[in-house]
Amino acid sequence: MIGDKNMAMEIIEPQSSERDINKLESKSQGLTKMDIKALRQADTIVFHINKITAMREKEGYPFSEMRYTVPVEYEKEAYGKGTISTAYYVLPWAKNEEVWQTITSLLKNGDKIILSWKKGWGDNELLENKGLTEDALFLKIKRREKIKYVFLVNTQIGRKKDGGMIR
Repeated sequence: MIGDKNMAMEIIEPQSSERDINKLESKSQGLTKMDIKALRQADTIVFHINKITAMREKEGYPFSEMRYTVPVEYEKEAYGKGTISTAYYVLPWAKNEEVWQTITSLLKNGDKIILSWKKGWGDNELLENKGLTEDALFLKIKRREKIKYVFLVNTQIGRKKDGGMIR
């Protein structure tokens, strides 16, 4: 059963800069078996700057859902596009998404997840002439203090004034 998880970790807020890496204040022990189970069984995954929320619909209650939040490390890079204040991406139907299923199948107890948010990552002259920007979200799996895997979770094109998945 997936439920809310209370974590007593605080996040250090980064200073504004073009390249920002943010880590959990307390030394994290990494993912637990319950974290991995929640991520694997989720119907929907919500990525925030510093956490991943796994949501699962309760059977028999079509509008009720269970949530389980996993705090993670993150990086954010603005590629000269100002600062990043918020980032958000929803992965619906996670159980049927092949890349997500590959990611969760590789997770082991003690692994650490790093979300790498890249504002303006795919920008080029064509996009800029149309007032658009392309953001990207990468997910890194760190094992024994080394990056073991890196996955491109999604890219998203949006208007510069409204932002894509990163603002």
